[in-house]
Amino acid sequence: MVLLSAFAALSIAAAPAPTVGPPRGSQEYDIQCMLVVNQVFPKVDAATKPKLGQLAMYYFGRVDSKIAGSALQQRMGQVARRMTGRPLMPMLKDCGDFMAQRGAAMQHMGQTVNAQVKGQPSK
Repeated sequence: MVLLSAFAALSIAAAPAPTVGPPRGSQEYDIQCMLVVNQVFPKVDAATKPKLGQLAMYYFGRVDSKIAGSALQQRMGQVARRMTGRPLMPMLKDCGDFMAQRGAAMQHMGQTVNAQVKGQPSK
């Protein structure tokens, strides 16, 4: 799956675990990931930009499905203030890892559904 390998292809050195932040999958986490990608995007090479674009669209879709307009703008400001002083690369890596895990879960569900449709027992 393209999204699963996209983040793995980024040339990011191993980084320490991110400082404690919002729980994975929470609205604040999704906004944080969207902001991190936005901050890192201008600093990466041309080959990496499409990969970060996929990550940005994943988190934008998660955020946009729940909050939009001025409410989103206000939440983005709140989350950005809480991110001040935190290193971006560990957060970016965690966001990519979470997206990859969700993609793997979606892929597994698709295989299970296909097997059920074909009358095969699920794995």
